[in-house]
Amino acid sequence: MKKPFLKKILNLLEKEICHEDIPKDSHPLHVFKKNQAFFPEKSAYIASKCLKPQETVLSEGVSVKGELHFDRQLRINGCFEGFLCSPGKIIIGPSGSVKGDIELDEAEIHGKILGNITVKHLFLGSTARVLGNIKASSLHIEKGAKLTGQVEIDSLKQEPLASCLG
Repeated sequence: MKKPFLKKILNLLEKEICHEDIPKDSHPLHVFKKNQAFFPEKSAYIASKCLKPQETVLSEGVSVKGELHFDRQLRINGCFEGFLCSPGKIIIGPSGSVKGDIELDEAEIHGKILGNITVKHLFLGSTARVLGNIKASSLHIEKGAKLTGQVEIDSLKQEPLASCLG
């Protein structure tokens, strides 16, 4: 009598955790029985479905200089000076600043940038301050954002971003 109840609980937990259906043979909670094998691929499947993409955060009050390559998402609330390159996304918070060139797939700017930006998709929030040239496939600028420089809207090829990983 308890087993159907536990299955219902597990199904509800899966939907609550992931907000989507998961195959019935995968469960985020697993009750181990004596001499039972553990299958990490099930846990990896659940993690890939439930967790948001990894985000690296450069916190407020932190300053970094150099060249940074990343493959997922970077949030800058502190200061970065150098070259940023990624096939992923960057979010520069209102307290964040970047001095240097940026080459990315996607950028969401709410802070300050002093440098050139090459990006497929660019969003400048109302608090964004950009001093530099922009080359993008798509550009959205909120009222209040400030931009000083040249803007070129063009369809970018994968070539610039491929150089980020090599």
